[in-house]
Amino acid sequence: MTEALMLGLATVLGYFGHVAQAGYARKHQGKAEELAKIQALYQELITLRDLDGHPRTAIEPATRLLADAALLRNAKLRQRVTDNLEMVREFHFLRLGGHSSIEVRKVWVQDALDSLAAVARGDRLPQPSSEFENQLFSLDRMGAKLAPSVAVLAEALKHFPEIDERQKERAAWTKKRRAQQRRRRLLFWRR
Repeated sequence: MTEALMLGLATVLGYFGHVAQAGYARKHQGKAEELAKIQALYQELITLRDLDGHPRTAIEPATRLLADAALLRNAKLRQRVTDNLEMVREFHFLRLGGHSSIEVRKVWVQDALDSLAAVARGDRLPQPSSEFENQLFSLDRMGAKLAPSVAVLAEALKHFPEIDERQKERAAWTKKRRAQQRRRRLLFWRR
């Protein structure tokens, strides 16, 4: 009886040991895969940073790298790199704080590179550089200056006759569509 109990205990312990070992292996395999993704993305970002020529040449690589950045497991890293790449893609034409658009792109990409390197080393995400903070401040100020003019444009577009007609047509179409849906529901319930 004791031998059977010992055999059962050894089997149970062996099973749980195997499960723990498999989990440990999966965890380290996941970390290795993540590190490989980070290294590949790092190399691609270096190419994007060093890209010269017209600022529009950065749009396509930044868009492609956004898909790679979305696959990162670390949520804070993924958010930071994605934000930086979206800035490069959307604001490729900006000249902030007396810098050319290429220099602005280099600062945003360098922040993503610094973040990737810190996570690969096992450190926390670094604080953004002062140059990066200055560019964000300039971008915020520029947005504050543009906001009143955009509000005036939006107000003017509200009262544009063609837009009013389209909104009325849309409202009539929506009303007709909802009436048809109600009729279908009533017919369905009567059956």
